[in-house]
Amino acid sequence: MDTDLTIDLISAKCIRVESPISTRVSQHQIVSGTILKHEQKIRKIVSQIEILAEDGKFNEMDKFGKFALAADSVKDDANMKVPILLELVVGAYMQSKQILGDNLLEETEKLIPKTDFPSKHTSHMMFMRSALARKWKSYGEAHNAITQAIQASEVVAESRDKGQIFYNQAALFSQMYCMNRGMQYSVFQHISDLLKRSLDSYSHDPHGTCLTQRARTMTRFAMHLMDCWNSAEMTQPRDCIKSYMADHLKEAKYYLDYVEEKFWDEIPQRIKCYHHLAKSDYYYRLESKQRSLDFALDALNIATECNFTHEIQYANSNLYLKILR
Repeated sequence: MDTDLTIDLISAKCIRVESPISTRVSQHQIVSGTILKHEQKIRKIVSQIEILAEDGKFNEMDKFGKFALAADSVKDDANMKVPILLELVVGAYMQSKQILGDNLLEETEKLIPKTDFPSKHTSHMMFMRSALARKWKSYGEAHNAITQAIQASEVVAESRDKGQIFYNQAALFSQMYCMNRGMQYSVFQHISDLLKRSLDSYSHDPHGTCLTQRARTMTRFAMHLMDCWNSAEMTQPRDCIKSYMADHLKEAKYYLDYVEEKFWDEIPQRIKCYHHLAKSDYYYRLESKQRSLDFALDALNIATECNFTHEIQYANSNLYLKILR
């Protein structure tokens, strides 16, 4: 079933799915650059929620989110509320709060028909629904949601949203790929192509607000190239990519170095945690055990300090396996 679903996903961009919410805005209006009302203010609010979540300050994120939603300029404006609610879904995802995430998505879906750009928000909502379903390993639901996100994104011009859709497609493939050790190299390469498309989309963001997304995607790309995106147990690459490992390591190092040189002072703690995990695997591949352990410990320290539950488990597993070996 997983293999069939993966094949389905590769051709997902060709599947036409009726969006659950009607579109009231023409493709021409969006592509021509028509912007959402109060867009600049929305970006500032959403950016603040993102920073708090990525730094593990979830109580502050919740308080700020509630304050923003209750503000006079927001509470009766669906165009303002929907992006805020969707960013709070990301916080729920990071905290593994399934019920909270589902409730926020339900509230968002009710508001979307009242917005000026239903297709844009539908696309965003559906790739977040896909991410939540993927986290709970509901791959059929994740597949359907990302397909609907792709369909809705055909009238979305914004680079940030398209980049996130490509990233979430890659994440879904990768998680399924992790489960199927016999997957062909072509699937591995398809994930790489999606991550490249994600980076390309982010690089064309006219507002310059995708620094965090670029750093995350580059770090995850490096992990993917080393075959260690989803599981610390992947301390040895699968047979279908071993012959490519030298080239993959070189490319992985390029992305890791780029993040350190260009983004390090501005990226949040969660991405730094994953960057350290990636560096740990990089040095493990080079058989530099002490440096590998040092980076794994750095990742664990960040995860513990920020109370990143999933990342603590990941870092502990990573560290334990490398000590054993």
